Amino acid sequence: MTEMLQKPGAGVRTRLSARPPAMRGYPYAWLAVFVAFMVALFFIPRWGDDQLLIFNLWILYTVMVIGFYFVFGVSGQFAFSQAAFAMVGGYTSAWATREGWTWLLAVAFGIFVAGVIAAGFAYIARKANLFFLAIATLALSAVITEVISQWAGFSGVVGAEIGGVAPIELFGWKATDVTTMPVTTQQTHLFWVFMVALVAVLLIGIWMARSPSKREAIAMRDQAVVAATVGVPTTRVRVTMFVLGSAIGAFAGSLYVHGHGFAQPQEFSIELGLGIFVMLIVGGIDSLWGPVLGAAFYVWLPHILTRLDLNVFGHSIDQYNQIIYGAVLLITMVFFP
Repeated sequence: MTEMLQKPGAGVRTRLSARPPAMRGYPYAWLAVFVAFMVALFFIPRWGDDQLLIFNLWILYTVMVIGFYFVFGVSGQFAFSQAAFAMVGGYTSAWATREGWTWLLAVAFGIFVAGVIAAGFAYIARKANLFFLAIATLALSAVITEVISQWAGFSGVVGAEIGGVAPIELFGWKATDVTTMPVTTQQTHLFWVFMVALVAVLLIGIWMARSPSKREAIAMRDQAVVAATVGVPTTRVRVTMFVLGSAIGAFAGSLYVHGHGFAQPQEFSIELGLGIFVMLIVGGIDSLWGPVLGAAFYVWLPHILTRLDLNVFGHSIDQYNQIIYGAVLLITMVFFP
């Protein structure tokens, strides 16, 4: 073997070149740096209660968008159903806790139900591409929202909100308690819960990047016919990636509902589905870390505009946040595709 490697033109095999590109770099070290940065950013500044709420919402939306990254960024499925699956996860786990289930089991059940719906839909729509799939997922989102909104026995709707939502509880430890716990303490507890969830989904992304699954999904995304010709199981890959991303969205939805203690159907509307699309595109469609930046832009922009206290054409500048979202999305699509 040594003689073969030393032949002219054979090249010299080094430790770095022996590793495939997907295995290079230090993703776990960068993950540790990121966690340390987020902890410092949460505890060092003197945030108010409203800012702590926005900070935790940033983390939660990041989890949700990472799920969409697997659906759209990796496998190229143009879907707008991520918010609907978050609603399925949140409302299903809330129903399960009202039935006496423990919180962990209820969240697992919510993820399972969302996964079953996602698998059935992905298989039925396996031949739909691009805008046809987008229209189909918009229809699916509308159906899910309408069914859950009207099914009062399942959703537990009291007025416009779902009632009887159990707090996040792990082995007897409650993350929130609206009756006795200060808001700052609740948000601090939720920060740790949400960060653990974010680290978990980032680890899934890192592991997938170092496995053949991501390369198969990218091959299907870029050249589906060629990928199928060389033996890539495109249908299985398509369904698997859609289920994975939707299950992560359901997980984030469960954390949102139980973390806040309430939810309204409009919080999981198609508008949020479009917002998730904006977050992924602005952050970087082909990057696992893009959702962190995209969600930060989407969540913190309205807060910053509100604090600016400026009037534009007779209206407060924070009323133009949707216009700003659209403008940034357009600039990104045109100049940074």
